Amino acid sequence: MSRTVSDLEEFPLLLSDPIAAAKLYNVEFLRTAGVWFPEGVFYEDTYFSTVAGCLARGITVITEPVYRWMWESDGASITGRTGELRSIRDRIAVHRATDAFLLERGLWSLKVRKDSKFLSHDLRLYMRALAEGDAAFEQGFAATVSAYLFSVSDEAFELCGPVDRVRAYFLMYQETEAALTTLDYAQRKSVFSSYLVEEDGRVYWSGDHLHLPDARRLLDVTELGLAAAPVSQVPLFAQLNSWQVEGTKLTFDGELVNRFGRITADDTISLSLAVRNRHTKRDVVVPIPKVSVDERFVTFEGSADLVRVLGDDLSEATVWNVSVVVEWNRSRSRSALNVRDIDLDGLHFTREDEEFEGYRTVSGNLAFRSATASRRTFEAEQSDPNAPWMWWRDRIHPPIRQLTHRFELAVVVPCYNVAKYLDDCLASIAAQRGFAATQVILVDDGATDETPRMLDHFARFYANVTVVHQRNGGLGNARNTGLDQVSAPYVTFLDSDDILGEDALAAMLEAARRDGSEVVMGDLVNFPDRPYGPWKEYFGDGDRVFHDFADAPDMIFSGSACNKLFSTRLLRRLGLRFGEGVHFEDAWLTLPAMLRANSLSLVDRPVYYYRGRPDGSSIMDSLWSKPANYVDHLRLNHFLLNYSAEERPEIRRMFHRYATRTYKGFLCNARNVMGRTQLAEMFADLHRHYAQIPDDVIVEFVTSPAQQLDHYAAKSGNFELFCDPEPALAAAPLRLELDDDGFYRTFAGGVRPSTTARVKDPNVVVESVRARDDVLVVEGCMAFPGVDLSGPMDNRLELVYQTRHSKVTVPLTQVYRRDLWNARNGRDLYAGWHAELPAEVLADSGFGVGDLRLRVHLADGSRHRNVVMKARLALHRLKGPGRVGPYRYMLTIAAQDALHLRLVASGPAARVRHALWRAGRELRILKTRNPGWRMRFAYWLTYPFLNSKEIWLIGERSDTAQDNSYHFFKWIRQNRKRRKAYYVIDGASADRAKVAPYGRVLTLGSFKHRVYLLHATKLIGSYDSESYLVPRATRRRSSCIASANWSSTSGCSFSTASPTTM
Repeated sequence: MSRTVSDLEEFPLLLSDPIAAAKLYNVEFLRTAGVWFPEGVFYEDTYFSTVAGCLARGITVITEPVYRWMWESDGASITGRTGELRSIRDRIAVHRATDAFLLERGLWSLKVRKDSKFLSHDLRLYMRALAEGDAAFEQGFAATVSAYLFSVSDEAFELCGPVDRVRAYFLMYQETEAALTTLDYAQRKSVFSSYLVEEDGRVYWSGDHLHLPDARRLLDVTELGLAAAPVSQVPLFAQLNSWQVEGTKLTFDGELVNRFGRITADDTISLSLAVRNRHTKRDVVVPIPKVSVDERFVTFEGSADLVRVLGDDLSEATVWNVSVVVEWNRSRSRSALNVRDIDLDGLHFTREDEEFEGYRTVSGNLAFRSATASRRTFEAEQSDPNAPWMWWRDRIHPPIRQLTHRFELAVVVPCYNVAKYLDDCLASIAAQRGFAATQVILVDDGATDETPRMLDHFARFYANVTVVHQRNGGLGNARNTGLDQVSAPYVTFLDSDDILGEDALAAMLEAARRDGSEVVMGDLVNFPDRPYGPWKEYFGDGDRVFHDFADAPDMIFSGSACNKLFSTRLLRRLGLRFGEGVHFEDAWLTLPAMLRANSLSLVDRPVYYYRGRPDGSSIMDSLWSKPANYVDHLRLNHFLLNYSAEERPEIRRMFHRYATRTYKGFLCNARNVMGRTQLAEMFADLHRHYAQIPDDVIVEFVTSPAQQLDHYAAKSGNFELFCDPEPALAAAPLRLELDDDGFYRTFAGGVRPSTTARVKDPNVVVESVRARDDVLVVEGCMAFPGVDLSGPMDNRLELVYQTRHSKVTVPLTQVYRRDLWNARNGRDLYAGWHAELPAEVLADSGFGVGDLRLRVHLADGSRHRNVVMKARLALHRLKGPGRVGPYRYMLTIAAQDALHLRLVASGPAARVRHALWRAGRELRILKTRNPGWRMRFAYWLTYPFLNSKEIWLIGERSDTAQDNSYHFFKWIRQNRKRRKAYYVIDGASADRAKVAPYGRVLTLGSFKHRVYLLHATKLIGSYDSESYLVPRATRRRSSCIASANWSSTSGCSFSTASPTTM
């Protein structure tokens, strides 16, 4: 397959491949155009390739591989020497030269694409070196990168993913430690070491850096979905702070990052140190006795006997990983213990005359190992003689001069240029139990290295080995050639760089005979030690038999032929062959065979070790970058969907799930790899593919709004929406459709309906509840995931007040909110809302407790859906008793920010009952010590003395007295001395001396500050008063008196509280 484009502007994706190799240039063009490599620097290819691509009069791209880049693990290549300052300096020097060329020619869009790659790819390469480098390297790196990043456009930042954008932003301001938190996130599977904060429905990577310019835009990571992620799914970041070893006793202390401050000091939380033997997968758990909680951290101290926690398996190859197990709020999570910034020299002990040591893993976490086991390179670890995949050493079968057994099974091994790994592969066959009765068919697929000679040499020793030499035909063709040679009743397949497990062939053959199964499947293990696929869930409970493929629906995701034994008769009866000339060739044979087999036996042991490639030459390492892969997998899925089309519903659903899950990444990445012409060529097949798959199956695997939009476009046949979704989104009406599963959107165009563009229930928060005469005014904001509320919605909206016995509704009006638009990066201009509940309408619902809900009607009014509203932090200042018309009410906020409104009848008896209920409620809270009970108790103790004082708290940032707040406080103290106004500032701040002469200064976080905050009627601040006038340890607690802000023309913000806040 090939494609010709005019230049880089037509196909800017070529910028992502700046290497000059693997390209053929016209020499006359290079000389005439003056295209040259810059001298004296590394990364010269970037400049050369960009200039050549821009000046060329035509570029032809072919998809066949023409070049293999070999990773130099010894650091000979500059690419691998990221710990040298010259590496980043040369890289940026070349980028500056490239920028000058692009800007001189007016190619701004290409510069943006190039810069985006620098932010998302190039900078990421240096993060580990930055974490491990010394102070001189860190300072030099930060200065070099920062200067260049200030020349990078906002458009380039916007093209990046949220984590890449955050990393680049921190480096721009030389916040190196903050930038390294993105490394923690990448290495620890979405575990956050940063100080995440949530404000106005948006989540920001670091609350410590929101004062920096444009921070709220560039640190916004709301799209990662962290606010709703429970601790059990996204564990807390755990850091070891110090350690000490005496004999075999380890004493330690550390901290967990308290994400969003959700764990409070009053919560029940328990921590344990878990040490897991990587080989046996067993834990030894030691409780951690000392645990304390504040808003930012959960700190812990404990000790452990190292001899006990390491257990009895003490082989040299064993590694023990250390984690902290957190049990909180009826959930359990495990966090690897990070030691990136901790010196581990001396962390060792001796047991039974053998020394063990603690060390830092490549992910920066604590682990233990035998002190004789040094850090290994990728390939050295693969060749570790004590590793489980090296079981075959010293067990090779002696030569077999003639055949004395019938073949019981066959092994087909396609071979192409794998001399480096071939000995391990062949040895694992020759060491198998029952090898003499095994037919071994080695297919030389036109190899050009030492492979053919090695195969022939091996076959000379064993009469049961056949070598077939052929012209190169690809992996599928070579396997089919070998399959044609099979005479044994069973056959399995082995790639020539991988290794069979110990007794793998005998174990699978025994299972086939015992169970009468036509397919046997064993465990496939990536080495060194990586996870692999959802089908793994079926292992760990012993051998078993599945008589119906539908009894193991996730088994379909194991498409490899290499960890399976097939009945030869089954394959020939069905006429099954491997796909030829395509990638993903296994599934053409494997999945139909599993479907048609009389039964499937599972052998619960590793039968196959799949080798990771350090040079990235595996197909899985380049999965998304080759257009041919997109076509190949689509062809495979069409074949499988057609093959299963007449099966019963549960089988069809399995194949629908397979097609959806395996092709999701291709569909959502297609625009980044192919141009409009290529997309148009394959779109009809894409539409035909997804037209066969039910919407609910697609939604099961496709959860983000952007991915759902891509699938909606493919399913509905809307090519324009698929090719360029932004114009369609901008032109689409703000109208939600509704079915039994919730909301979804539709778009103009397409040829068939679909409900795959789902919209999750909105986040609706109440910010203010206040009485105006006989009307209760309720205001707040909302956010529909994936929908930009750029104007009023076509759907009719209502506010529902619902009690146990009845419900009433009033119109809810969307409100223009520029503050939300700014906070949400130019989105949701009409995300505010306003509703009015007359007292008589409230009374119609009956007296008692109720909640507030948003009701969204279909445009035609035929059905609706209610969504419960939540309280925003600011609403805590307005909760408590109030009066609307003739009725009293009580506004309370329960767990999970649930908002309750209790309306009290106007009669004396009702008021007495309400007073008794309220008194009982306060006593229950104090007695059960619910979160915030201490503040509540302090409030009532000080109520007679402070509540009527009309207290104002004034401040700005916790350590400054220099802005409008300071001058306002100074003016009050000089001109309105009787006003109970107090300035809040950190006790260690240098600016405290500026305000001290005026008196009435409160130390941030002091007892007096906390008590006065409980009774304050106004919070006045130059900035966000919720962030700076509230003690850090209580900002996220429901008992904290947060603020409801509005901005004045002076630049101060004022917060007003109801007289009674509890």
